[in-house]
Amino acid sequence: MLTEADRTQLATLKASLDPLRALIDPSRPVVYVDYPFHTNIGDLLIHQGAEAFLASHGCRTVLSVAVETEALLDRGVPQDATIVLHGGGNLGDLYPRHQELRDRVIAKFPKHRIVLMPQSVHFSKPEAAAACGALWSRHDDLHIGLRDHRSIATLAPHLKRPPLLLPDMAHALFPAITDARPGSGTLVLRRQDIEAVSGERNAFDWDTLLTGADQRIMGLMRRAHRAAARGLPVPATWMWNCFRDHLVTRALGHVGQFATVDTDRLHGMLAALLLGRPVTARDNSTGKLSAYHAAWLAPMPSVTTAFP
Repeated sequence: MLTEADRTQLATLKASLDPLRALIDPSRPVVYVDYPFHTNIGDLLIHQGAEAFLASHGCRTVLSVAVETEALLDRGVPQDATIVLHGGGNLGDLYPRHQELRDRVIAKFPKHRIVLMPQSVHFSKPEAAAACGALWSRHDDLHIGLRDHRSIATLAPHLKRPPLLLPDMAHALFPAITDARPGSGTLVLRRQDIEAVSGERNAFDWDTLLTGADQRIMGLMRRAHRAAARGLPVPATWMWNCFRDHLVTRALGHVGQFATVDTDRLHGMLAALLLGRPVTARDNSTGKLSAYHAAWLAPMPSVTTAFP
């Protein structure tokens, strides 16, 4: 279980999200863009945390849009809305669908306040970071949250307005998902995707939990999102959020069976800490975990690092 110093730092991290309250006026509607329509539990935790934060701030989300339903933005974004862009770790050129969506939204809505929830940055080429900064700096009311000092060093020189250093939105879930049950053994959680560095191809990753029924439900969800994008009255976002919550509950239940977690996933690390499990943290291919640890988790006795 975690120490008192760990719990104090988790509470501090949740409070460190408060600068966003000055940027998102609760008297104005919110349009949430790029919610994660996939089964990566980390992104789903970020989305849950963002919703919890907005609700605690009294905000009213009138439209939520995924990459697949971007067309809904053409059907009505209130003139006084604040556009909130989903946070996470896909700012850069590893995940172009999400980066290009942000670019389009920032260019398309020059008169709206836009707030980017905390992100980690990775560009494979310096000129790509410069191009991103140049495009985004044309917007006069864009506010960017970044999750670590390295991300700020990468992008800040190319921005007109300094970005904010903010922790991940999943911290807004503390202490709601704390699990006091004792676990046993160690969960070895390793990335099996584009950011993997481990050769442990048989190790557990989030998708290990998916069943055939889950895959069939995802097919139905994709059809619902395509219908919603065409303007049909299908509650695709509500349907997805229900399934999202089911997936997260199952994943956290699995993590909670273990006494400790050894992982190279940022949200494997954060989920374990939120549940009250000590963690051994290893880096992914972009150095995301070591950068985040240096910014926020160094005071936590229950985080052991195994970085190169």
